[in-house]
Amino acid sequence: MEFKLTVIIPIYNAEKFLYEAVESAVNQKEVTEVILIEDNSPGNALDICRDIEKRYRKVKLYQHPDKKNHGAAASRNLGVIKASTEWIAFLDADDMYFENRFKHIPELIKENRNADGFYDAIGVIFEDEKKKKEWNRGDMTTIRDFLSPDQLFFYILLGMGHFHLNGLTVKKELLIKAGLFDERLRLHQDTHLCGKIVATGILVRGRIDHPVGNRRVHSDNRYTGTEKKYIYTRINLYKYLWEWTCKQSTLKRKWKKKLLTHYLYFDALKDASIYEKKVYKYFYWMFSKIYRSFVLSLGFLTRKKF
Repeated sequence: MEFKLTVIIPIYNAEKFLYEAVESAVNQKEVTEVILIEDNSPGNALDICRDIEKRYRKVKLYQHPDKKNHGAAASRNLGVIKASTEWIAFLDADDMYFENRFKHIPELIKENRNADGFYDAIGVIFEDEKKKKEWNRGDMTTIRDFLSPDQLFFYILLGMGHFHLNGLTVKKELLIKAGLFDERLRLHQDTHLCGKIVATGILVRGRIDHPVGNRRVHSDNRYTGTEKKYIYTRINLYKYLWEWTCKQSTLKRKWKKKLLTHYLYFDALKDASIYEKKVYKYFYWMFSKIYRSFVLSLGFLTRKKF
């Protein structure tokens, strides 16, 4: 069966980078359609989207039925619903794919017949020198260890690594089954979705040693801001993910217990003193390091195909 793919791009502003982002997707031969979801931007993004739709046969433009702003989660969900192909990929409107971004995916599908998705590394470029100095996440977003699909859930939740949405190629069926993006979350919605899909389906590593695209870091990126705000947004992340797991009878009990631990940890942080926060964070960090070493030493992370 021929590999066909839909790329979904949620759009709120980002006029400066929009043409480059769409062109990087349209020019991939594996891409059947590029769906733009314009989310009531205050600038001229809608006019640019209309122009792009006229230029490229693959591009389809949509807005929310009420023409109002609903956020990136709702926009991506609308894109998934509108997608006409079996496979889906995501791209932020200010980011870009490299040439031959999806060239290796058909081969991965052949080698991993039961896989529901694949994750690749994404690089980073800086549009703002100040943000470059503040950045402490390395030059790639990737998971470097050889992980079995069963290990991904713990690995992501412990913060030992994660994959970026731009590096994800996944079946539409899996996204629907996992419940799509949680529209209550304005931040961490990508981590929330990743937790759900790795718990629901089988995700296999793709190109993790070199990026298949770039994410841009600039002054208009959505960040969590203060530490207090970060803590509260993480509380919601684990709270909503915990609620989701409680409804899934097939999920392992140990996964649910781990989620509850994370939720209680961040909930304790929100009202803690500076000293208490340091103590909490130290033990949380130590636990994560010990757990990772334990997993690696027992040989749970293998190089076999899944």
